[in-house]
Amino acid sequence: MTHNRILRRTAHGLRTRWACRHAVVWLAVVLAAGAAQSADEAYTWQPLRVGAGGFLTGLDIAPDGTRVVRTDTYGAYKWNRTTSVWEQLVTTASLPAVDAGIDLNVAGVFEIRIASIDTSTMYMALRGYVYKTTNGGASWTRTNFAQLNPNDSLAVEGIDRVSGEKMAIDPANADVVYVGSRLDGMFVTDDGGSTWSSVTGVPGGSIPGITGICFDNTSAVVRGKTQVIYASSAGIGTYRSANAGASWTRISDGTGGTPTTALHGVCANGKYYVTAGTYGNGVLWKYTGSWTNIEPTPGQPRSHSISVDPSDANRLVVGMESGNLVVSRDDGASWDPIVWTVTRNGVNIPWHGWTGENYMSNGAMQFDPAVAGKLWFAQGIGVWHTTLNAGAPSSVAWNEDSVGIEQIVGNVVSAPPGKSTIHLAGWDRGVFSTSDVDAFPTSHGPVQAFNHAWWVGYAATDPSTVVVVDNYNGNDFTATSANDGTSWTQLFADTPVALRGGTGAASTASNIIVIGSNEGPGYYTTNGGSAWKPLSLPGVQDTSFHFAFFLNRHIVTADHVTPNKFWLYKSSKTGHASSDGLFRSTDGGARWTRVYAPEIAPGSVWNSKLASVPGKEDHLFFSSGQTGVLGQANPDPRAAFKRSTDGGSTWVPVPNVLEVYSFGFGDVKQPANYPAIFIAGWVYGEWGIWRSDDEGATWAKIANFPLDSFDLITAVEGAKDGTDRVYLGFRGSGYAYGVPSSTSSTEDPTRPQAPILLP
Repeated sequence: MTHNRILRRTAHGLRTRWACRHAVVWLAVVLAAGAAQSADEAYTWQPLRVGAGGFLTGLDIAPDGTRVVRTDTYGAYKWNRTTSVWEQLVTTASLPAVDAGIDLNVAGVFEIRIASIDTSTMYMALRGYVYKTTNGGASWTRTNFAQLNPNDSLAVEGIDRVSGEKMAIDPANADVVYVGSRLDGMFVTDDGGSTWSSVTGVPGGSIPGITGICFDNTSAVVRGKTQVIYASSAGIGTYRSANAGASWTRISDGTGGTPTTALHGVCANGKYYVTAGTYGNGVLWKYTGSWTNIEPTPGQPRSHSISVDPSDANRLVVGMESGNLVVSRDDGASWDPIVWTVTRNGVNIPWHGWTGENYMSNGAMQFDPAVAGKLWFAQGIGVWHTTLNAGAPSSVAWNEDSVGIEQIVGNVVSAPPGKSTIHLAGWDRGVFSTSDVDAFPTSHGPVQAFNHAWWVGYAATDPSTVVVVDNYNGNDFTATSANDGTSWTQLFADTPVALRGGTGAASTASNIIVIGSNEGPGYYTTNGGSAWKPLSLPGVQDTSFHFAFFLNRHIVTADHVTPNKFWLYKSSKTGHASSDGLFRSTDGGARWTRVYAPEIAPGSVWNSKLASVPGKEDHLFFSSGQTGVLGQANPDPRAAFKRSTDGGSTWVPVPNVLEVYSFGFGDVKQPANYPAIFIAGWVYGEWGIWRSDDEGATWAKIANFPLDSFDLITAVEGAKDGTDRVYLGFRGSGYAYGVPSSTSSTEDPTRPQAPILLP
């Protein structure tokens, strides 16, 4: 026993000394060469099919059936009637050149509307600006609308993101547009966006500001403008103009007896219908010269969306915040019983029908003007439709119709070696495990219910074991799977812990570490989850590692060669606390040694990522993640991509690589005998998705913006099955995968020549 232990220690010492020498030689040779070479390698990119999955917060349907939906995470989609597929409208190809390379930090769409008189014309509020298209969304022009703050006045977050009709286009004149904001009132253009002015006759009110804007298309059109317009100011009242916006009159007094804050406002048949109040507690009103409360559930208001059937002027449909319906067949004088029986059919995306979705959160509903009785529903995980017959419905079948929309907020992609199945961790629906990237999954894990997967990975020395850190609103579903995600066993079933958000790492099926967020602690188990113990670091009183659940932060990793060896990174908000640094455990998390102090790189308290290299003992890479803002002064010169080959005791920057948002590893490449490295970041100050087959000495760009998307890259992972495939996760539009489209690459003669790596 002693002899074997000495041999192991000697071997470890030799490996450590070789690793240190190798790191020094690697850096010296690269620096002597001046810089590493960069080349381009052609990759073909496709969406990795999951299928919608996020909140579609609003929709608009034109009289000819043209329809769009908006999202709260990235972009908006238009229905292609030829292909029956939704198409993303916010792309690098469609936005003007002035916006190329920008960071869409508020990447959802505040509002989008179609001009009914000419459906090739649309207006869209994005990033605090208003954009216009005259070719159906193929290209957009930024209007002269003065930018409002996209984080508050035109913010796409918050419960009021599902409040509707924040913009309206004159049905008689596509150059006349009204835009409401959350904080700055309402604005109007009558020349197609060349000039804008504030509508002083309608005060701004409180959040959600100006909503429920609509034109009464039965009113007169004078000098090319529809005369009657409505708009509601939150907390103040509803305003009406009878002279095309020249003057406005408040038609509600704000005392509670008449509607103020509009959830949705609809003009139909010379009347104005509005659901008013707060989400989940709306009251339905009708204005016909005076107000009438026609709430279908008086005393317990539930109205959210209101739809008037264009083929039957007397039929109103109210959608509750839960997705249930109530129907009136006499213009609100009476109501049929609430439709509580709802079924969901995953017509194209099977998991939409399978998932636990008894509560269908409501963005908006609208009848299809081109198909009698067809009702569309923009909802929490996608787009649905149903057909309502003339009678009183006792049940409703919602049919999923979301192909083309990918809206999961991706956190991690894991591709275990020797496995055809990959695992995708994201918000709202946990983990999708799939072996067919072009087919929609039938289910997700680890539970059927609404849940958030913050991290998923395979056990570093046992890739047959998959672990997910999953929790939501006090419910913890952290689990392990031994069958590629087909079934899951919860890890905290017998030992409850308080986790929200977080990350994790696994060495074996028995030895797992999980880290909580929101200043929560970390735990380890050495018996597969039967018992858990809190992590304790030497000399560190504050054992919090992750201060906010929404950060894409992964700061614990396991060695891929030696079982039960972990590294854990701790960084404070100040960036220079005595507890900052890298800790190592060789006994599964029971005892730790600080091997490096202080911060590995500046800015590492936010979205930093630490990972060990598959097949290479003691080899680690580290990035602080996103620290700058894409399109401004980038990359952040402090945010070097760093590497260690001696178990974290020393770190060297990877030359010419800065501010890596995320990184991952692929197959082992020859002659380097080292896994391919994939990054999303800057090489030579140039943004892109990059690949290195020689330990970071040279890089090939494999994409600028995959899928022509500006969306933030949150996850990068390489396949380890010989395909050279690379997987990406987006902050608000799901996942993508890329494969080499050829084996050739084009070298840039202005780049320095590639160094020769010494053995």
